[in-house]
Amino acid sequence: MITLGVASGPPVERHNYTTMHVDALEAYAEHGLIGTVVGAVEIAAAMFARAFSVASVEPAIPALSPEVLATIARRLISRGESLHVIHADGGRIELVESSDWSLIAGGPRPATWRYQATTSGPHSTPTVYTGSPGVVHCRYATSAYQPWIGLSPLTLAGVTGRLARNLEAALKWETQGAADGQAGSLIPTPQDASDKATEAEDPLAPLKATLRGLKGRVGLVETTAQGYAEGRAGAPQDDWRPRRIGPDPPAALAELRRAVEETVLSCCGIPPGLARVDGGESRESYRRWFAASVLPMAALVQAELQHKLDVPDLRLGFRYLAAADVHGRSRAWRSLVGTEASIPDAEARAMVGLDA
Repeated sequence: MITLGVASGPPVERHNYTTMHVDALEAYAEHGLIGTVVGAVEIAAAMFARAFSVASVEPAIPALSPEVLATIARRLISRGESLHVIHADGGRIELVESSDWSLIAGGPRPATWRYQATTSGPHSTPTVYTGSPGVVHCRYATSAYQPWIGLSPLTLAGVTGRLARNLEAALKWETQGAADGQAGSLIPTPQDASDKATEAEDPLAPLKATLRGLKGRVGLVETTAQGYAEGRAGAPQDDWRPRRIGPDPPAALAELRRAVEETVLSCCGIPPGLARVDGGESRESYRRWFAASVLPMAALVQAELQHKLDVPDLRLGFRYLAAADVHGRSRAWRSLVGTEASIPDAEARAMVGLDA
């Protein structure tokens, strides 16, 4: 007889379905938006989308067009999930992407989930109510508490995502002057008037308000050449003066952005060297990206397509991408079949990905 024990721990706050749904919407509003404003995420999403657009589908299924496969890959990186409604018309299957959806019923098993999915068109946005077999729902990652919601890389790495978004916003303000012919500046104050009874009595109140609202712009303040009503003899040697004109972001900010961008790429499964380095390091980064990122993501998508389209032998192939590293794979294959272990040819080819 097996006795199951319950471990003690901190109290768990229980939520009803409505509360969890609202929490999910708030999480997507905060984290899902990050993927649309951070450039490194677009780099990663575009790379995966292009990789899936050249995937071969066996057996051939017209519904799985390059556009559909590329869209699934892109959404997995930027949003964490993608959902396509399956339409059958006279034996012909078509996958229509849903712009927004929610689960309206179901238990822990995905087979019991029911969807309310909206599909967008130029003149109408029909809403479809269907069960799990009626949709292709791919998810990048999930939480044990909300397995029906896909989580994107930057949702999982929320702090990194917010830092990347803040850096992008900071550089936006820094470079805004390029379009406006202006830029922000920091100006030292001549005295501290914080002991004044009210803000109205503080002669530096307008200046402080201007500094607080700069955000990369230029503010106009009164000149100090009059010496604060004491004459020019009492004026400082240096008047209010912008320290720089035009975009000139600090080197530390630019360096931090590069470091965070590499972290974001790594979170999305892109070796940073693949986007920045040529030569041998780039080739090795390509191998790592293809073997450790593209193929595993393809396995997730393939499993969902096999199940929902009822095609158990469906395969996604990436021979076109594998050909870019055919020399390296060939060397690995020769080293395997030429050993004393005498690995069979077919097994060796599969191990090095020559049949990818």
